[in-house]
Amino acid sequence: AEMEAVKAELRGEFAKKTLEEWCAIYEDYDVCVEPVLTLEESFAPISFRPDGTYLVIGGSGGLGSAIARHMARVGARVVRTGRRSESAADYRRVDVLDASAVRRLIQEFDRLDGIVFAAGTAQFGPLAKHTADSVRAVLDTKILGVRNLADALGGREVGFVALLSSVAGCV
Repeated sequence: AEMEAVKAELRGEFAKKTLEEWCAIYEDYDVCVEPVLTLEESFAPISFRPDGTYLVIGGSGGLGSAIARHMARVGARVVRTGRRSESAADYRRVDVLDASAVRRLIQEFDRLDGIVFAAGTAQFGPLAKHTADSVRAVLDTKILGVRNLADALGGREVGFVALLSSVAGCV
């Protein structure tokens, strides 16, 4: 019942803009879909291989760093990325909006057992109060960043790719 209440509240937020308004916000991304909420209530658990190599994009943020720590506890090799400067050996400074930097990053690895895309730009407050520019700031990282990752992978086999997002990923 709680999940249904959350879905109803989020659908109400989406309904505060017309489809045309949503399309205007997304027009720079070559996507325009009617906002639909799809919250998965169950999923298959992912196991991390102790001998595996994993990439956590957005690994300096709260969620990304927590996932990276969990992977490292099982003995996996984890490389974190982010826009911040860090001096850790397991960290690469990479902006996902820079397609050539993402391509160079992927080329560093002979094998990738998994990629967690947790990169994001935080914008807080009710969705209806955001401007097109503030929504674009969030979507640039999510949509263009994932597009750059997909292009860099170019059909390369990866154990899994997990895309993490808030409700911004559901519109």
